[in-house]
Amino acid sequence: SPNEYFTNTVLKKQYFLEIKPDQEDPFNFDGPSVVRAVGDTIQWNEGKNITKKVVKKKLKKGSNAGKFITKTVKADSFFNFFDTIIPPTEDHKNEDDDDDDSHDLMRADFEIGQVLRDNIIPRAVLFFTGEAELGDDMFGIDEDGDDEDEEEDDDYDE
Repeated sequence: SPNEYFTNTVLKKQYFLEIKPDQEDPFNFDGPSVVRAVGDTIQWNEGKNITKKVVKKKLKKGSNAGKFITKTVKADSFFNFFDTIIPPTEDHKNEDDDDDDSHDLMRADFEIGQVLRDNIIPRAVLFFTGEAELGDDMFGIDEDGDDEDEEEDDDYDE
């Protein structure tokens, strides 16, 4: 049956990486970095966009004090993951913008994408049917917080 919230049948997000080291500091190369992330635009059905909410606010000052205004604001939602993220360019930076903040945001978004790709999507049917068990072991981490794939070095007693 069709999705009652949006018309897209597939949602995708692409990451664009920069793989070359900084020319001014090539020895500080820390691997590829995400330069932008482009997500699909979700085609929401009328009145079904759960990424936005309408709030009423009472004005406290000025000639309109006591009156209510309605404002549409961004709501917390999984679907915000599909927003396109383009870090500010040198020409469009505010003084308040911090390169590290936008870099950290891009890195976190990329890591979320990897978790979805590696751990959630392959088990989507199991989550839908309720057969998947949530827990750290789902991400390859045992109860001690160690990576399950790491080999144990208990055989070597010195």
